[in-house]
Amino acid sequence: MNPFGAMRILEQYKDDIEPAKYVQLGNAIENRILAAEKKLERKQKEQEAMSKVIGGLQGIYAVDPYDPSIKAAANKIYRAAKEGKININPIDMVQKLNFLPNDAKTELQGYLVNGNPEQQLESSRELLEYMRLRPNLVEGFSEREKAKAFLLTQQVDIGVPLNKAIAYANQAAFQTDEAKIKERKEKLVDGQGTSLIRNISGIQGGWMTPKIAVPEELNFEYKKRIENYVLFGGMTLR
Repeated sequence: MNPFGAMRILEQYKDDIEPAKYVQLGNAIENRILAAEKKLERKQKEQEAMSKVIGGLQGIYAVDPYDPSIKAAANKIYRAAKEGKININPIDMVQKLNFLPNDAKTELQGYLVNGNPEQQLESSRELLEYMRLRPNLVEGFSEREKAKAFLLTQQVDIGVPLNKAIAYANQAAFQTDEAKIKERKEKLVDGQGTSLIRNISGIQGGWMTPKIAVPEELNFEYKKRIENYVLFGGMTLR
């Protein structure tokens, strides 16, 4: 019996119940009513949040990535997308919402560090894809995690066997000490604090080869790769 029906019955037999027992039963029923109302309120908030996230995916409006209910709804949709239960690419979902659901971040970090070789490579590529789309999407990842993603994918792309590429990326990203990274970071800028890593457009072409327009996301990825090779791989710029 629902608590509202129980309260009606209690009121109906009020005169037949001892006052102390009546109060006790009344308090118990009221507590159940309050609990039911809170549950209903939570359900309504969950439904509202899910509607907002779906609206965000449809481009109707932006969603608040700091709202706990929005985060929870995004996690559910992300998980359903990863499991193939709904027809949306997880990367497209993240791009449209403009934030990375907690489940996505936890999964990526876990696979990147502790996954099997294929999971480490897949998570590295996914992390880089988010960085290409919007750098703010990966603010929760450490520089060492991002460095591993860059180094691992680059090594695999040039033909290094996966296990060897993982060993190199792990050593370079996670075993380079902070003092050495700081020292190398100072070499990334000139005396005026200007970065020595130029855009692709600044190094391409010659007097016989005109420069071409380069998308900003490509320049960003190129510069981040160079930066990671300097900081974690020991490459020098001059």
